[in-house]
Amino acid sequence: MKYDIWVANNQSATVTKLRTVDGMVLGTFNVLSPSQIAFDGQSIWVASPDSGVVFQLRPSNGAEVGQFGARVSPAGIAFDGANMWVAATGSNIVYKF
Repeated sequence: MKYDIWVANNQSATVTKLRTVDGMVLGTFNVLSPSQIAFDGQSIWVASPDSGVVFQLRPSNGAEVGQFGARVSPAGIAFDGANMWVAATGSNIVYKF
C-alpha cells in the first residue's frame, strides 16, 4: 500500500502532497488557513481555524469533497479508527465528526 505525506502550509493557504520515497512534490492544493491534517484511510481531513471549517479532500488529486462547519476554531485533528476528533483553538473543547 502506498502512502504520501501531506503538509499544511498556513502562510500560503495550501496543502502539499509529497511522495514518501523521495519527497517529490505531487501537488499543492488551495485550502483556507490549514493548520493540522489527518488521514482516515479514505480522505485527507484539514482543520482550518481561521475559517471555522474542517475540509475533506480526496487523496488522489486534492479535490475538495466536503466542508464541515466546526462549533469553534478547529486546530488539532486526529483519527481513532472510527471517528475524526477535532480540538478547538484556545479552549478545552474536543468534538468528533
